[in-house]
Amino acid sequence: MKKTYDCIIIGGGIAGLQAAIQLGRYEHDILVVDSNDGRSAICRSYHNLLGWPDGVSGEQLRSLGRQQAETYGVEFQLDRIVNVRKDKGEFILDGKDGYHYVGRKLLLATGVKDNIPEIANLSQCLGLSVYVCPDCDGYEVRHKKVVILGSGEAGAEMALTIQYWTDEITFVNHENKEVSEETKKN
Repeated sequence: MKKTYDCIIIGGGIAGLQAAIQLGRYEHDILVVDSNDGRSAICRSYHNLLGWPDGVSGEQLRSLGRQQAETYGVEFQLDRIVNVRKDKGEFILDGKDGYHYVGRKLLLATGVKDNIPEIANLSQCLGLSVYVCPDCDGYEVRHKKVVILGSGEAGAEMALTIQYWTDEITFVNHENKEVSEETKKN
C-alpha cells in the first residue's frame, strides 16, 4: 500500500525547502519531489540572501536546507512529476520513471526554469560572470558593460530591468523572436 503524505511539495529549491522545514516543524508528514534542475541548483553564488554577505552557492544552500528539513522527518525524492490528478480527495502524482506519490495536499514550488543556451563552458560561469536573475544578480553588474543574451520580449524586458544598474547594455535576441514596439521604445 502506498504511503499517503500530508503534503507533497513539488520543487526542492529555496521556496520548497523553506516550506518543507516549516511544515516539518508542525510535524506534518512531508515529501519533497525535486528534479534538481531549477535555478537554485545551477547558481554558483547568491549574494542577496540574509546571512551570506560573501555569497553562497545554490548547491550549498539546498544541501543545508535539505539537512535541516530531514531533521524534522521530511522525506525527499529525486524525480520529475509529469502528471497530477485528484482522486477521492487525494492528489496522485506520477513521476517520470513510473513512480506514484499520494498526498492530501499539494504545494507547487517549482520556481523558475531558465532557457540557457547550450554554449560551451557557459554553465561553469553561472553566478560568477554570467547571471540569470536581475533581482539576485543585478547589483553584480552595476556600472559595467553587460551583454544580455535573451529571447524576444522576455529578453528585452530583462535588458530594460538591468538598466537600473548600468546603461552600457547590448541586447542579443538569440532566437530572433518578436519584441513589441512598446518595449522597443523603452
